[in-house]
Amino acid sequence: LTFYFFDQLVNDPRYFRILEISWHKCEYVGEMVAIRDTHLECGNRYLAITEEGFRTAQARGHLPAGLDTRCAAIGLIAVVDGLVLNWTLDRTRFPLASYGPVIVDTYLRGLLVEDAR
Repeated sequence: LTFYFFDQLVNDPRYFRILEISWHKCEYVGEMVAIRDTHLECGNRYLAITEEGFRTAQARGHLPAGLDTRCAAIGLIAVVDGLVLNWTLDRTRFPLASYGPVIVDTYLRGLLVEDAR
């Protein structure tokens, strides 16, 4: 899902433009508050899905039993959001399509139990 997001952002100019406007050029006041609320609702759903995925991986022994799955999910979202925020500000800074998956994979590998690395 995350890699599809990167691909859409890089290869679909309309998708990029919508994200660029909503992240960098939009003030959530007045009638725009509804858009902010929708954005937050989508973010909360993504957080819940991500956290559930980490809990499942934890139950299967791929992640440490003591891992705070909510913290790990927020960390993953922070990595993805940070990549996208910086890339949309300056697309020449780094190639999102190739760096993004490697950086996300590095974060995820850091969560693995020692035996699974």
